[in-house]
Amino acid sequence: MIYIIITGILWALDGVFRAHLTVNLNSINIVLYEHLVGVIILLELALIFKKQFKIQKIDSSKDYLIIILLAIISGFLGTYFFTESFALSASTGDFITPVLLQKLQPIFVLILSIIFLKEKLTKNHYISIFFTIIGSYLLIVGWNTFNIDALSSLKMTVYAILAALFWGMGTIISKKLLKKYNHFSVTTYRFVATVLVALPISLITTQNLQINKLTPIIINNISLIAISSGMVAILLYYNGLKQVKAFKSSIYELSYPITAFIIGLTSLNPYGDAQIFELDKFIGALIIIGTMIYLSRTNKE
Repeated sequence: MIYIIITGILWALDGVFRAHLTVNLNSINIVLYEHLVGVIILLELALIFKKQFKIQKIDSSKDYLIIILLAIISGFLGTYFFTESFALSASTGDFITPVLLQKLQPIFVLILSIIFLKEKLTKNHYISIFFTIIGSYLLIVGWNTFNIDALSSLKMTVYAILAALFWGMGTIISKKLLKKYNHFSVTTYRFVATVLVALPISLITTQNLQINKLTPIIINNISLIAISSGMVAILLYYNGLKQVKAFKSSIYELSYPITAFIIGLTSLNPYGDAQIFELDKFIGALIIIGTMIYLSRTNKE
């Protein structure tokens, strides 16, 4: 559980650097470069620390297809839509909304884990999911009736929700791979495959991969994303995912929007002034924190 919660915190810090990157690079190239840096570091670890970081061989053509599917759905599409939602929200200075919207992911993971992983839910799990939905709703909408016009933009909203869907699908696919391969292998293959997916798309859609815009500051931000919230976070996440059910992992990940919520309300907000949120948003955050504590207790039992 703790690995997934730490991962969520790292992903929230990712938003600070990612928001700055969207001003200079398009979302496709951000996805490409952060995964490329991750690949370089992962391969170096595998070469230098062979015993600690062992890459297992893929033993079937079916697993190759699953890895490619994971790269397309989670590595590329999930990351692309999330990054693009930040690019669209920059004009309004809204750092928090894209994060909160894409954390509808637990709902998608719950449905997918029942269908594909045959995971069984107990009464406590249904209670946890119910309060997660209530808490998420309060964080996103508040006391008022849902009104799409109240969000920064319809397009940004759709992109954030698509990120939730694709990352939710990625959780299910990763769970299948982790039954056969260690978390370092799955992380490495995912990053390599994502680069192979993103590179041709970038070559087709952008000129010269925007290499001329790779200033030292930009490279530094990309490296920080790749090392912390990218590669390290994924390694921790997969390690934690092997120990808990997929739908539970998606709830533990709610440490992510809570951390992002705190960032948005402080001087850490990458868009400038701290955002102002009402009482209902804070109540939603408290409900989610309470749900994570409740789940950790039921998990021990």
